[in-house]
Amino acid sequence: MDVMVICFDASSDAKNALDELLGSGEFKNISEVISMSLLNYQVIRHAVAEGGGQTLIETGVANHAEDGRKDAEPKVPFAKIPEVFRAVQGDSTGLSLVEPERVRSTGAEAPPKDWLWGQYNRFLPAKATCRALLNLMGKNPAGLPVDDAVAKISYAACGLGDFLNSIDMRLQLSRENAMKAAFPTSDINGGESRLRFGNQFVGTFKQEKLQGFPADLKLVVSEGGKEPKLLLTKAGAAFADLANPVLDTRDEFPRTRLSDEEIAFLLSHIKEYVPQELSAFICVIDGIESGANTPDGLDSYVRTRFNLSEAAMKASFLSTQRTGVVSRMVDLGLLARAKEGLRVTYVTTHPGKYFRSQIA
Repeated sequence: MDVMVICFDASSDAKNALDELLGSGEFKNISEVISMSLLNYQVIRHAVAEGGGQTLIETGVANHAEDGRKDAEPKVPFAKIPEVFRAVQGDSTGLSLVEPERVRSTGAEAPPKDWLWGQYNRFLPAKATCRALLNLMGKNPAGLPVDDAVAKISYAACGLGDFLNSIDMRLQLSRENAMKAAFPTSDINGGESRLRFGNQFVGTFKQEKLQGFPADLKLVVSEGGKEPKLLLTKAGAAFADLANPVLDTRDEFPRTRLSDEEIAFLLSHIKEYVPQELSAFICVIDGIESGANTPDGLDSYVRTRFNLSEAAMKASFLSTQRTGVVSRMVDLGLLARAKEGLRVTYVTTHPGKYFRSQIA
């Protein structure tokens, strides 16, 4: 990592703010405070310039004039959805869209190491990326340079994260049910989560291969030589074009992340183009239906099914893979979680049982 030394004058107010932030214990040193401040200011500047993602926060006591009461009532941040995530803003004909690559099935099950990465735990971030890329391609029909696309979409995602966070706070949603899961926000710690969102849910190159949830789902691809461009597949464009209960809502408090139409599309697409995800779904449903309906029980079932020793696969990695696929299946309505105190059990839903019955 390149390091740059910068000297600057600080007002007394700025110095006091710096001291307060250092005293909070959230930062290791002055360098970390300043770096994070610059990153977050950049997010806010981009959001304001694009007319979206602004967050207005009110604090204090609510004044109820109608009955003269003053109740201590914390105000919830207000935010709006950045326009780049709204319904497609132009004609999508004439865009360079690629046919998704089909992987020839060998008939063998994909083991957990080949499942989609467990950190991909929600489909809404992938939907947001596809929607944003479709809108951005309206002015760039041949696609956008990958770094450009990652920067634009991840910056805007902070504004969307603020909006989703406001929903979570108003509805008092638990962490497992939170709308903003996997999204960055424009708060003081938003810089790191923005970078993570860009890498995981927009795209990044590793060993000259585009990686990320949308790419693994065959919804986006990269084309070009030294300066590759990010563009949608035909499936990615079709998915982006579907109405979404969050991105296209007229309801102030949407309760679901995906529509029934989007879920049906994803399940059909996964069966045709993403065999490792299909394999994971089948394995998990079979395990739960056999009685392995707890996190530990399901991990044991997977080890037995694929003959995986601790040496062959660490418990932490298997847990990450299992957690990810379970979360994605809950997102698609194939599974439900039941909680009794600290005990968590998994239940296959009726749609999940029907989905399994359609797979030979």
